[in-house]
Amino acid sequence: MSDLPEDKVRSAWSAQSNGDDGLDAATLMTAERRSAMIRERDWRLYGSAMIIIPAWATAFWLMPDLRILATSGLALGIWLTWQLHRRSAARLGRSSRGLPCLAFQRDLLQRERDLYAAMPRWYLVPVVAGQAVIVYTLLTNPRFDKNEMFPIYLATFVGSVIATLVIAWRRWRRELLELDREIAALG
Repeated sequence: MSDLPEDKVRSAWSAQSNGDDGLDAATLMTAERRSAMIRERDWRLYGSAMIIIPAWATAFWLMPDLRILATSGLALGIWLTWQLHRRSAARLGRSSRGLPCLAFQRDLLQRERDLYAAMPRWYLVPVVAGQAVIVYTLLTNPRFDKNEMFPIYLATFVGSVIATLVIAWRRWRRELLELDREIAALG
């Protein structure tokens, strides 16, 4: 049976017997700041999910003509929340996160790096599919008026989605570079 990553990190921490773990004050402060950012990001997503998932469930129940869209939104909200929960470095354990352990901090940063590196697969693809369902619903559902302004509204929506996703993708790339620098600084 293979060891879990958490077990490897804990055993590396236990093996440090001399008390000098190679972390200076600046590195420790950077690691603490990164841990706080991870916790804040995760809580923001969980807060959003607590609003979005019930809203899509309500839309599914109360608006039968929008059930395909509501199902898509509900599935997307659950998928993204589950993926972040499963992949987040915050799962390494609350009690040992603040300990000044070089191996633990390196593992924390590597997990965060892996999270951001995989974002195009587990985040971008489902979100683009969800936006396609929204556009399909806007085009086919009689609830939405197809007046002379409709093409402008639709183009504005699509442009906004594209701009938002490009900004998010660039931010992920910046985070990857920053994480690579922090990992390299640890040794």
